[in-house]
Amino acid sequence: MLSGKKYKADVSRAQILDAAAGLFRQYGYGQVSLRVIAESAGIKSGSLHYYFASKETIVLEVLDLGIEMVHKKVEAAICAMSKQASAGELLRAGILNHLQALFAFSNYTLANVQIYGQVPDEVRKANRRVRRRYEALWMSILSRAEKSRGLACFCRSRCL
Repeated sequence: MLSGKKYKADVSRAQILDAAAGLFRQYGYGQVSLRVIAESAGIKSGSLHYYFASKETIVLEVLDLGIEMVHKKVEAAICAMSKQASAGELLRAGILNHLQALFAFSNYTLANVQIYGQVPDEVRKANRRVRRRYEALWMSILSRAEKSRGLACFCRSRCL
């Protein structure tokens, strides 16, 4: 059981990240200040520093969460499938769950797409670890599809 103080810190942290993701999505990285994030989250701007060291730490977490939420949804769907599932079935499940996660977590995923090129280089470099993990998941799905000719079957059955 979390203590009241720990729970309050988690809730406030989530509120800040949700507010920041929505603002980054709507206005881009450069147009969003710590003061605006604090106002949107319903806290005093000085309180932000209790939770985050800087705007860069906030944006890195927004970027990471945007990818991690999609990754978890795709991975869970793939792991829940039978070992006998065809590569085409895996591809369909992966794509469907990727798209569903994009919509379910839209402030984070769309902020990620919109601001990745706007953030400082050190933030992009720090975010690469999370991006590479998600890319590795897709490489394993695609590799399995290629080995079993599932990619060709998938395209024929859906596109022609």
